[in-house]
Amino acid sequence: KPDEGLKVVESAERLGIRYPQLSFCKGNALLMLDRPKEAIPAFEEAIKFGRGVAWTGDAGTSGYKADFGLASAYLALGNHAKAAEYAELVLKDRPENLASHDLLANVCVPLGKLDKAEHHLRELRRLVPEDPGPVVRLGELYERQGRLIEALAEYDVLAQGGQETVTLRVKMGSLADTLGDAGTAETFYNRAVEIKNDSPDAHDALGMFLAGHGRLEEALGQFARVMEIDPAYANAYFNAGDLLYASGNHQQAADIYQIGLERDPNHVTGFFALGNCYYQLGVFEAAILAYKQALFIRPDYAEARNNLALAEEMLQERQAA
Repeated sequence: KPDEGLKVVESAERLGIRYPQLSFCKGNALLMLDRPKEAIPAFEEAIKFGRGVAWTGDAGTSGYKADFGLASAYLALGNHAKAAEYAELVLKDRPENLASHDLLANVCVPLGKLDKAEHHLRELRRLVPEDPGPVVRLGELYERQGRLIEALAEYDVLAQGGQETVTLRVKMGSLADTLGDAGTAETFYNRAVEIKNDSPDAHDALGMFLAGHGRLEEALGQFARVMEIDPAYANAYFNAGDLLYASGNHQQAADIYQIGLERDPNHVTGFFALGNCYYQLGVFEAAILAYKQALFIRPDYAEARNNLALAEEMLQERQAA
């Protein structure tokens, strides 16, 4: 009840009471009420009246706890540099403070200090080895840096440690494929399907992998399986349509794009792809309608605008003939 807590502190202030722990409580209440700008002077007051002097109470409220309160307030205001500064002060006093390591792991990324972000994530992993969160974040950090082998190793730690999921195995498959190890990638994708055979995400990801390696019939089989599991899973229709279009089956592609668009009527690239099918089939009126719908959804869609002009030009030539 931060609002009630704030009233208590303000009542004390009206009585002329100045006490570090009360100021700290005021800062926390203001943070909880999403008023970080007002929380800052409250935490600063806790430090001013409590640090370096003798008083009875929780000394941390004018020490590392107040520093973390300031770090949290500056983080809420988007001032990552100041948030990092105060979180570092916390760690000088409490080197194993989990919340400060977590905060620093977050803010060091936008500050461009990726080595420090890595350090704090490794500290979190050391301090709470049972928590998969820091391992996932380390993997994502390595991916961001292009350190894909290291990212894959982190994810493997999770998988071997009982944290195996469809999402994790799909991610590992994508990384292995990017690294040029298609065999290992396929193993990971197949494992995702084994973990949960009725997962549309797993089959869709395996289908995309197979399509990327020219195994079109197998890929279409995976997309068909997705449609069987979840007929409303629109991406499977668009992915299958893309394969059919690439193989020259424009009418079949158009038919399946239409079904996908019934599931997701705001899929802008679906309308663009449908327009391309009709263009290839010479049904320019239908192509024009599809391109216009794509532009209605995304007015700045340059490719759709260009193809619309081509379709209109072809229709005019046909009518003139």
